[in-house]
Amino acid sequence: MRFIPNKLKAQQIIYLLGFMATGKSHTGKLLAQRLNYTFIDLDEYITTETSLNINQIFAQNGEDYFRQLESFYLRQLVNNQPKPIIIALGGGTPCFGDNLTFIKKTGFSIFINTPLSLIFKRLQTQKNSRPLVANLNNSELLSFIQKLYLKRYPFYAQADMEI
Repeated sequence: MRFIPNKLKAQQIIYLLGFMATGKSHTGKLLAQRLNYTFIDLDEYITTETSLNINQIFAQNGEDYFRQLESFYLRQLVNNQPKPIIIALGGGTPCFGDNLTFIKKTGFSIFINTPLSLIFKRLQTQKNSRPLVANLNNSELLSFIQKLYLKRYPFYAQADMEI
């Protein structure tokens, strides 16, 4: 976080996107401090608004319902939160509905592209808090990461910047 481009400093909304466990929330908090922006993690916002954690939402209503909630709360957050703001998106947020169009229209997006080997290591210890990978053994986890990353990469690659 030593160098921050001027075009980034001029943004009112900065979206951090990328695969799960890439460090979007960690990076977002650091960047928000440097820029003096508000930081919000979309998953935490959803948890606060619904009084349910992400695992509970998935278990009770499934992924499709969660993706609808995610789209709704993304828009609510952008429309109601004072600017400037940095939003760490969920790994799938830009890949569903018209979320990517909304993101591109309303702010500046940064794709945090983390090596899959590091994502795998992180998810091995975070599996219980990640509903998509909670029940996978290590070989299933690696295969899942590789397949889902390839599916989501075309969405991530449309970000305004990649780090």
